[in-house]
Order: sequence, then structure tokens, then C-alpha cells
Amino acid sequence: MGDVIAVAFSPDGKTALSGSKDNTVKWWDLSTGRVIKSLDGHSSGVTSVAFSPDGKTALSGSWDTTTRLWNLQTGEEILRMIGFKDGEGVAIMPQGYYAASPNGEQYINVRTKDNQVTGMEQSKYKAIYHRPDIVKLALQLGDAQRAIAQANQAN
Repeated sequence: MGDVIAVAFSPDGKTALSGSKDNTVKWWDLSTGRVIKSLDGHSSGVTSVAFSPDGKTALSGSWDTTTRLWNLQTGEEILRMIGFKDGEGVAIMPQGYYAASPNGEQYINVRTKDNQVTGMEQSKYKAIYHRPDIVKLALQLGDAQRAIAQANQAN
């Protein structure tokens, strides 16, 4: 584990999050001192961590210029938020669904971890994956898979 940069305590005081220079977020059981889960995904040191009020999700910020929302039970990244110097931004889920600021789509790279849609034409990608409704639902539920299933069930 690298040097710890940030720490946050859960709302119930039983667990804690740490953000480190080794690019990880660790979720700790304070009664045993053991790591419950390591949240991996940042490509640079994690400089801030926080729990949601219900303690089910965690938020982390990093020198890699991303802010990530994590499901603590599964350890999965729910959403990656990226802001740019021109004030534009993108929120993208690992499955490829995204929401963007008015001019933020210029930053979308048509490649995702799960779908491997490399080389897909930008307009085709937008037609399939520009789903602010799914992104919003993922934020509300704290679970990307449930959000996708629920949104697709409604259609």
C-alpha cells in the first residue's frame, strides 16, 4: 500500500475509506483493521474519498483528473466523471453509457472496458450509449447493472 493521502469514516463509524498514492481506495473494517475491499481503477494517486450518507457507495477523486463512484458491496465502479479545463465534462459508466455537458461529447473516446466498441463510428456510439437516464438511475441506485436492467425494462 502506498502513502495514505485521504481518509473518510463511514456514517456508522464502523468502517473507513483510505485513498493512497498507489492509486487505490481501500475500504477498512475498523474493528479488525483488515481491508474489506480494494477499489482499483484510478491511474494516479487517490487524493479524496467520501461515503454516501447511507454508506453503500464511495466517491473518490484522483490526480488522474477523474472522480469515481463505487458500489462498496460489489467493488464495481458505477460511474467515472471527468471534467475538462474548458468547463465541459463527461460522466461515463464502464458499460459505455454516458451523459455529457453541451460540448463534452467531443471528449468521448469510443472505447469501453466491457463492450470493446473500438472503432465504432461516433454517431452510432451516441445513438446507442448516450443515455443520461441510465446514468441518472445508476447514481440514484448506486448500482450500474440494476440501472441498466431497470431502464431497459421501462422501454
